[in-house]
Order: sequence, then C-alpha cells, then structure tokens
Amino acid sequence: MPGETLEDLITYVAGFTDEAYTRRLTLEGMTPTMRRVSSLFYPEDSDTEIQNGDKLRVGKILDRFENRIEIEGAVFRPGVYEFQDGITLYDIIQKSDGLKEDAFRGRGTIERLKENREPEILSFSVERLMDDPARHDILLRPDDVIRISSIFDLQEEYTISVRGSVNNGGTFQFREGFTLKDAIFRADGFTDNAAVYRVDVARRITDGERIRSNRTAETFRFDVDETLSFEDENGEFELMPFDQIYVRTKPDYQTQQTVRIEGEVQFPGVYVLDSRTMRLSDLVEMAGGLSDFAYPSGASLERRLTDDIDEQLEFLDEEERAEGLEQRTTTSVGIRLAEALQRPQSSTDLILEQGDVISVPKELMTVRIEGEVLNPTSVRYDDSRSIRSYLDAAGGVTDNAKRGRAYIVYANGEVDRSKRFLFFRNNPSVEPGATIVIPRKPDRREMSAQERISIAASLASTAATIALVIDRLGN
Repeated sequence: MPGETLEDLITYVAGFTDEAYTRRLTLEGMTPTMRRVSSLFYPEDSDTEIQNGDKLRVGKILDRFENRIEIEGAVFRPGVYEFQDGITLYDIIQKSDGLKEDAFRGRGTIERLKENREPEILSFSVERLMDDPARHDILLRPDDVIRISSIFDLQEEYTISVRGSVNNGGTFQFREGFTLKDAIFRADGFTDNAAVYRVDVARRITDGERIRSNRTAETFRFDVDETLSFEDENGEFELMPFDQIYVRTKPDYQTQQTVRIEGEVQFPGVYVLDSRTMRLSDLVEMAGGLSDFAYPSGASLERRLTDDIDEQLEFLDEEERAEGLEQRTTTSVGIRLAEALQRPQSSTDLILEQGDVISVPKELMTVRIEGEVLNPTSVRYDDSRSIRSYLDAAGGVTDNAKRGRAYIVYANGEVDRSKRFLFFRNNPSVEPGATIVIPRKPDRREMSAQERISIAASLASTAATIALVIDRLGN
C-alpha cells in the first residue's frame, strides 16, 4: 500500500532470522525506463518508502569466526577457545589444562591463515616452549589451529593375529607382556577340530643383516592341550608386535557332509557322505535302490557352482556362455546313472561332493523345443522323429535363428550339439526328456548413411591411387 516503509515490510515478514546480515540490505525496484538497486542501512533507513514491485534481499552473515582459536591433539581439553589480544601459545596450552603424558614434545605445529587467506604452517618445539615459555612463546592470531601429536599417533599400530582353529580369531592390539597363552585366550580358545599339538608363531625378521638373507620370517612351534596347558614354559612365550599365531586343523578331521537324492528311489532324502570316495551307486544303494517306475537314463545331478564351470560349458561361444552363467549358483553335471549302477566304481560312477542333489525321474515321454522357434512347446517323444521333425512341430525356426549352433540338453544334464564335417551335418540323437535349444543370431547393426559414404570415398580414393600408379608405370 502507498506509504508503507521498510520497517513495515520487515514487520510483515516477522523480522530477520538469526543469520541475517542486517547492516546493509539490497532493495531492487523499477524506474519508468529500467531497473534500479538501492543499498539501505538498517535501522538508519527503516523509514524508506517501499514501492510496488520492489524486492528486498537480505544476505547472510559470513561463515567465519572473528575470535576463534583451536587446539587439537595430546592436551587434556582440546577444542575451540576465545581469541584475546595478546594471547600466546603457552596461554592456550594452559587453558586446555596442559599436555597429556603421551604428548610428543619434539615438534608441534600452528596452522595459520595469511592476510590473503593462504594457509601456512609454523612449527615449534613443545619441549623448549614448556621449559622456557618466556623465550620460546609465540603470539597467536585469530583462526590459528594448534596441533600437538601423541607419541602413539606417530608410530604404526602394533597388532598380533590369531588364525585357524580358534573360536574367535582375528587381529588384536598388541600390549607389552602379551604371551602366547594370552593370545589364544583372547581368541576364545580352540575349536573342536584344532590340532593343539601344532601351534605355530610366525615372526618378522627385523635385524638389518638378517633381512638381506633369503629368510623372511622366523617360526616357533608349540604343543598345547585343550585346557591351554603348555609344555614347560611355552605358554609364557612372549609375543612381539605383528606376530601371527596359527592353530592348525587335525589332518583327518571332517565335519559331516550331506547329499540329497530325490525322485524314484525307495527312500529319498538327505544322506551323509560316509567316505571321501562315496559314489552314485553307493548313494542309490543307501536309498534302497530304484523304484519300479524310475528312468535312470534321465537322472541328473545338480552341483554347487565352482570355478571350473567354464570347462563344463566350453561347447558354447562367449555370448551364450555368459547367458548360461547369469544368476546361477549351481551347475548341472551330466551323469549316466544306469551305466554307473551296472559298473560300480567305474569312471561313470562319479564321486559325490558336499551339497550334491541327484534327481531320478519317472519315465519321460516328451521332448521340449525352446529358443528361436515360432512356438516353443513340448511334444510327445517318438524315436523315429529327427530334430527337423521336432522343429517343425514347434512351427519351425524364426528368421533370427542360429540353426547351425543348435544343441540338445539331455535329461541327465549332458549336452550335445550339431556338428558339420565338410558338406555333411551330424545331428545329435533325441532322447526322452531332452530339450532342443535353437540359439539366436547376434544382433547386427546397420551402417549409417555417413558410414556408407565414408567407405565409398575410401574405395574411390584407393581406385584413383591405383590408376595413377598404373599410368606412371605405363609411361
């Protein structure tokens, strides 16, 4: 409204915030021809009349302290203190209740800002300052930061480690007088599989002459029992910084490992591997044998994924192998259960591993067709049909099909694919429960118009060069 002043506007917005810079305000307005800016001093110009469309801008105070000093490190009360004219380095140390016992007295620093706000470092001797402050004191400035280090900050942290068959192994802080018994007790003692008669302590070689030799560590070996009793005084063996204690595992100690057999056996379920060489035939025997409806040729084995999965999928190209490994935690292992049962202990009678899952299905009567076909489906198995016949039953292949890389995954996990020799193609046989897979061709990017023009220009330039050479040779 006409006649309203700067003070009225400030009252209307409920005043300034705590961080408002009120000594100078900026008032933006308009004249008949252009904009204008006015600097107002508050509260001196509080009666300035406000016009329609004016904007008042209030800045923030600077994010700086005008009277701050900070001290950090090995003093009893580190923190921020008030700067006062004439305050010195010795004064601020006394205000922080003095130095701690672990203060490094060789050197301290003052981080200071020059007049242009460029940082600089001033160093001083803590020892000389505390012994003769009148001679070695330093006058402080606002924003000075004093740092006095602890002797522990200036050395590598000393640790020891306990590993192997202990309940709570790890890395622990070293203390003077730490013994081998203390370290094992700190790791909560031995586990059930610990070979307590073989505890090794590996120690760094730090002697300057010896470190030039071929040896890199010194090893001590001790006998211990489950009650942490040592032979002679071995338990009081005093440790050094960075010692590593290893508690070995009993050579023949094994936790129970299990496998599972599912499907058409008399007693499906989980079984314990009773030996390191337990085989497929042994597991089937433990499960009471196959049922009358079992289809052993279609039996499969799922095994936890290991690093050798690439070898098991080596028949695929890189793109297909990457797709096969995506989001998988287990891998299929091709087995021949019928042959393993007929020839126990043979190469087809595989040795089982922890976590293996063997599935024995009922007699399978279908074949699955997947991938680049018009209608992925399952069809009735017929031993007289060829792969082409099964593909026709799925509507045939699509335009993107890579038919030459077709492969079959059999019910037992084995895989086979089409092979070509000279002009002849050898397709794998189809068995009940098999899956025929037709891969997809890699996507091909069409060349842009610019790429075509560039290639044409290169060819034209090459042709012109050849023509020029031929002409000169002819002359």
